[in-house]
Amino acid sequence: MVALNTLKSAFALWALLSLDSLETTFTLRALVTLNTLDALLATLTLWALRTVFAVDSVTTVLAVSSS
Repeated sequence: MVALNTLKSAFALWALLSLDSLETTFTLRALVTLNTLDALLATLTLWALRTVFAVDSVTTVLAVSSS
């Protein structure tokens, strides 16, 4: 039980330091309602989606700028 609480605390600290506010809120809610692995997978999925949309947005801006 102590190891799980330590892992949750470390994961929450990582989320606060490296994610934006939406992802941090999502992660902390997931930690409360899900187990740590589910919270990690959910957060990584959200991060991956944000990355894909960010790359897609940059590509669109570059395409419009060059035309």
